[in-house]
Amino acid sequence: MTNIFLEKYRSKSSKELARIAEDSNGIYVDEAKQAASELLKDRAIRQDTIDSFQKIERNRLEFVQEEKAKFNPKTLISNLRSLPFNTTVKRPLADGKELQVRRLNKQFFQARIETYKSLLAPIVICKINSDNSYITFSFLYVKGFLMISLGVAAFIFLLTAFGFWNLQMEMILYVFPVTLGFQIFLAPIAYYKTLKSLKHIWGIEK
Repeated sequence: MTNIFLEKYRSKSSKELARIAEDSNGIYVDEAKQAASELLKDRAIRQDTIDSFQKIERNRLEFVQEEKAKFNPKTLISNLRSLPFNTTVKRPLADGKELQVRRLNKQFFQARIETYKSLLAPIVICKINSDNSYITFSFLYVKGFLMISLGVAAFIFLLTAFGFWNLQMEMILYVFPVTLGFQIFLAPIAYYKTLKSLKHIWGIEK
């Protein structure tokens, strides 16, 4: 049987519900006290849930602000400028991979994450404009592009030459645009991960 007081008391304040639930003078019937107790309990559960989500969001925002405060573009630029020309510096990452940063000339730097799949992944180019200004953009990893393309093309050529694969030799030319397509497809993910690692390792005050 539905307690008629549940809907009747739903609009009452928590203070009023507590007064009804704790009534010891016999002013309210048992069903009224029970309804008040249930409504109070339901409000408490919902409030705890709201408080938990608000706490999680506060912690997330604090973490984001702390990370932003740690990263300093001037620190990144200063550290990159300290690298010798045509030198690749390697730094281990927490996931077992490796961040490689190479200084190409006075302004341009190349960053990439080394993994067994990274030959197909594009790189990040960082161009320093001033002591506190730089830009980054994704770029074709030429070495990986050539190694994969020429390796696959040579493999297909050998299979065809020795009669293992009846294929027109012109098909080898498709290897190059396919390999390029893989790099373009992987560009957004590779760019985000590489830039994040670059900022964390080279742009945070120690």
